[in-house]
Amino acid sequence: MWQIYTVLVQALLLCSIAMIYFQSTMVVNLEPQNTIRQMGFRPPADRAVVFVTDGLRANSFFRNNCSSVPDLQELFLHQGIVGIAHCGVPTMSRTGHIAIFGGFMEDPSVALYYFQKNPNNFDTVFNRSRAAFVCGDSYVTQYFENLPTGGAHLTFESFKNSDFSGAFEADEWAFNRVRNFLSKEKNVETVRQEETYVFASFLANLDISGHNDKPDTKRFREILLSTQKGIRDTYELFERTFNDSRTVYLLTSDHGMSDMGVHGRAWRSHTEVPFFFWGAGVNREAPNNGANFTADNSGLQLPLHNLKQFELASLISAFIGLPPPMNNMGILPLGYMNVTAEYESHAAYLNALQLLAQVTSVLSHHEAGYFSKWLPRFNDLDLTRIKAYKKEIQRHLSLGWFTEAMEQSHHLAKLAVECLEFYENYYRKALIVTTVLSYLGWFYIIFAKQARITSKLQKRFFTMSTVALCALGLTLAQLMILQQVPCWTTLFLILPIPIWILAIRESPIKEFFVLKPLMQVFWVVSTGGILIGFIRDSRFIIGAFLMARYAYNRQGFCHPSFKFVVWLIMTALISAFIPYFYYYNGVIDFNNDHLVYCSMVLVLLRPLILWHRHAKCFWILNTGILALEVYGIYLRTTKQLFPEPLHCIFWAYILFALISIPFSNTKSAKDRLELICFNLCTVYTLFSTHLESIFIQLMAAEHLMGFHVHADLQRLKRKKANDANEDDEEEEADINNDNDTTVKPMSPLEHLNRSYYYSGLFLLYTFLSFYGNGHDAYMHLIDTNTARLFVTNFSFVIISLTIAMKLLIGPIIVMSIMFAMSAYVRQNLCRILLCLTLICNVLSFCFFFFVQNRGDMREVRFSITTLIVVHGCVLILMVCSFTAKLLFSGIPMTIILWDNESVIETQPGESQV
Repeated sequence: MWQIYTVLVQALLLCSIAMIYFQSTMVVNLEPQNTIRQMGFRPPADRAVVFVTDGLRANSFFRNNCSSVPDLQELFLHQGIVGIAHCGVPTMSRTGHIAIFGGFMEDPSVALYYFQKNPNNFDTVFNRSRAAFVCGDSYVTQYFENLPTGGAHLTFESFKNSDFSGAFEADEWAFNRVRNFLSKEKNVETVRQEETYVFASFLANLDISGHNDKPDTKRFREILLSTQKGIRDTYELFERTFNDSRTVYLLTSDHGMSDMGVHGRAWRSHTEVPFFFWGAGVNREAPNNGANFTADNSGLQLPLHNLKQFELASLISAFIGLPPPMNNMGILPLGYMNVTAEYESHAAYLNALQLLAQVTSVLSHHEAGYFSKWLPRFNDLDLTRIKAYKKEIQRHLSLGWFTEAMEQSHHLAKLAVECLEFYENYYRKALIVTTVLSYLGWFYIIFAKQARITSKLQKRFFTMSTVALCALGLTLAQLMILQQVPCWTTLFLILPIPIWILAIRESPIKEFFVLKPLMQVFWVVSTGGILIGFIRDSRFIIGAFLMARYAYNRQGFCHPSFKFVVWLIMTALISAFIPYFYYYNGVIDFNNDHLVYCSMVLVLLRPLILWHRHAKCFWILNTGILALEVYGIYLRTTKQLFPEPLHCIFWAYILFALISIPFSNTKSAKDRLELICFNLCTVYTLFSTHLESIFIQLMAAEHLMGFHVHADLQRLKRKKANDANEDDEEEEADINNDNDTTVKPMSPLEHLNRSYYYSGLFLLYTFLSFYGNGHDAYMHLIDTNTARLFVTNFSFVIISLTIAMKLLIGPIIVMSIMFAMSAYVRQNLCRILLCLTLICNVLSFCFFFFVQNRGDMREVRFSITTLIVVHGCVLILMVCSFTAKLLFSGIPMTIILWDNESVIETQPGESQV
């Protein structure tokens, strides 16, 4: 039953952390504000044309006195305003485009989807315009075209990279789509009839060149020259087509790029992008902070403006008379429009109303609670003050005091943003406290469970303490219902209570303090510190690996043997592999088919060299499936049609490789272990794209050889002791007695040390297998070629399934070796699992305080993935231990090795789990 508790608690703790840091803060069920036309004013423009040059940083635009953009330079020397838009982080295409057209920074909940999916619907400039034409990469358009439009006539035309045979064709494709659209008189007439229309072109060539060629190269500058020429030609096309001076234009970028050709972080080269407004209604004398830039080679200085990227949405909306998008968080910059004070004051008031609509929704829900009067609140703004502010601004507008109305609207908008920020994390501190209490209660349960493994005392459930906690939980739940706290928040606020009820049920007994708490702290801190080093720097991994293996077989340096030397060489090779994987994952193209072919040869060669005795059917099927893999790789590399029956054969083999092991005719644990390694290494090779299969086979061989070397050293040690006691014959008879199950009794402290050692050893090899599997488990760099033999078209589900299987094969092999070679592991899986659970949960408890839900994409991904990995290790051990026991079912465990100088043999039924 406690295994179920473990899985449930791991899930609840993860969900509690997600609730704290990744709960959606987006206000829903809002109504759009009236347009400025409905308020009786004509906007300066009827159409907005937006060019988003993907990956164009500000430095590339202003380089060499703007000589990189000569055609646009001719424009901003005489009209418009130029400046720098400051992007939020992570600086990705998705977040940038949503900031430009939605007016807000990405909701924290999207981090759980690695910034690839819309967790909530949101409003955009396209939806407010009621008519739009958008063209560009499907990777970007999918963020907007799947949103509800409310009947708006929105046209999205997109492409995929596979649609092009050559490089850098994306921009020309987008320009041609606009030309084709405007070449049809019907389309032009439709645009004229619409009160507002938004055109958007997503230009991807610069991003492609930046990643491939880097932004400081000649090739990138040539692409930029071509792109800016296409923008100038498209601008002139619009002017010729409509010829009414009613179109406003914006050039900007979604994110910048570093000199290395990457983005996503908070560096200035990533967050600073250019913007250029020109056309109808743009005020060339817009206020700025006094900054200038050199506009041409003659040294002409022009004002350099600064905006937040998400403020562009409210400004685009104001130019064409629209209210800001409903989820907009940007405050309208004043002075950027060449309009009357009356128009700008109403636009600013409309911006404030849109923000107040979100505030009103949040406050209405909060103040509907029974105890809201006694809970913390935002003192500068409430429903009463909102009504008073609105009346005052309306009075200023009616009296013609437009400057005062603009200032008041601007001030009110700032208060609204502050109010929304106050309430978006309203329950965070309380959730942090309850999560800490939940962790502490769970730690107590693990400590008590460790003490109770050998105890036969009955556990108590109905006590005064548990009844009181139950009453407290019910009372708190009722109070939260009265306050209308969201259901999931309520659940995690009362989570510590059921956990502490279970903790009290595992009440302390006399044996509890036998486990030496200081020793617990030593093992948890040392192992946890090493694992943190795993994640941060490969030098820690190498050091920990070498230290663990040295401690296990250090006596071999005094008595070197051939096995010891071979084992030492394999240890050195693994240590050499680690920095290779750590530093070059995601940098080098690992798809090297020649290495895969070498790993296939190694899979077949290893059992031949070691004289492993496998049935003919396994040799035939494993050799045949590897031959088919060669053929499948050939089809993929030559881009030929991949037959569907071949996919089915590979899937069928995986089932055969796993199911056939328990039903094989192997008679000993040694033969069964050899078959497990043979089959699983063959399966692993099917998922391989480079040398990861070689690494896993080397790791398994080193792990197994380590046990054999240790056994030889213990045998030598025992023999020397026997010689000293002149008792050789009696001891030799004990060693060769196949039915001897006598185990030297171990003290609780010895059990503790041994359990922590094996749990740390399993974690060590699990993380090693993660590093060598071809995926960066912490930065989430995933190689989709893992599934190239199992699916023809992209399928997220199948690719995720193959990656999960690939990740699990390594730990399963490790656990199988430990299960076969160590009787202590077989007999004390419960102890080992408890120790591993404690180590992982202490780690997650530490990481819990450093989770990032905004900012650098790599850091956000790192914090999420790390928590999932450390919590997942507990579940991985459960899966691996169950799988190992299943794979060894039906045979006696008769491998003789030494655990703590004791000769041990067991049967499968002797496990304590």
